[in-house]
Amino acid sequence: MKTAFTFALLGLALGIGFLAARWSQAEPATRVSGQKLTANDDIAFEGYVSLVNYLRDTKQTNALKQLNDFLSDSRALQHAANVSVTVSILKGLRKGRTNQALQFLEWHLDMEIAQFGSEYSTLPASIQKQMDLRALQRARDYRAQFPFLNPDPNLAEDASNSFTILDEKNSK
Repeated sequence: MKTAFTFALLGLALGIGFLAARWSQAEPATRVSGQKLTANDDIAFEGYVSLVNYLRDTKQTNALKQLNDFLSDSRALQHAANVSVTVSILKGLRKGRTNQALQFLEWHLDMEIAQFGSEYSTLPASIQKQMDLRALQRARDYRAQFPFLNPDPNLAEDASNSFTILDEKNSK
């Protein structure tokens, strides 16, 4: 029971950290401060580039520094959470607790699917249109092949509901 709780707690930390890191995939402060950035195919990064260029153009250097400090801190927290979860899973696997590790990873997958669906639903339609949903499709294919009875019925429902994003996008 204690191991399951630890995995659940670490999973929650990983999920929160993942979201923070996802929004913080930015250029290092040394590169941001000296030159104009150009956007790439990552929609979130394009928003970041726009904000950085605006802050730089309006000479809001303190805000730019605070933004970069926040993003660096978020990335560090995400990496720390990833290290903790990975070490816990590896220790469990080395002790032969493969079933617990699989249970945790299955639960974690549902959590990530549900969180993606929740975040996706808050995005403007213009960004939703551009969003790459291949990872969500792979997760749905995986769930079709390997169904999982999540012990948290609310999480299971949220994850299942997230797959409707694919159906809605395909019907348009």
